Amino acid sequence: MNALLVLALTCTTIAGTYTRYEENSEATIRIHCVDAATVRVDGEALWGTNREAPHTGTIEFTAPLKDRTVHWRDPDDDSDHAYAVTLTFDEDGALVVTEENATSYLGMNVTFAGDYSKDPPE
Repeated sequence: MNALLVLALTCTTIAGTYTRYEENSEATIRIHCVDAATVRVDGEALWGTNREAPHTGTIEFTAPLKDRTVHWRDPDDDSDHAYAVTLTFDEDGALVVTEENATSYLGMNVTFAGDYSKDPPE
């Protein structure tokens, strides 16, 4: 990774709202700067958006920003099957979210995993 890329992906440049739309599913994640090396993440995800009452799930946590990645693991679950989420940002403003042990953690079929686009600033 070149030095210019590392400098470009600071908390200030990744802060904002990201959205993911898929068939019958969507999610929004907001990134807020706590300080230069820490972010607060919150978001909502829906599954079954083709129905009158989709399933919903939320996340909210604070975690360190290391290079271009934020990783969080549920601190209330010390098992080998704890929910974990990783947010990886790229220089083009995109966000990729991966999850571990997400089955029913957020609600039936609800997931934050996927590719997100950064919304324009308001």
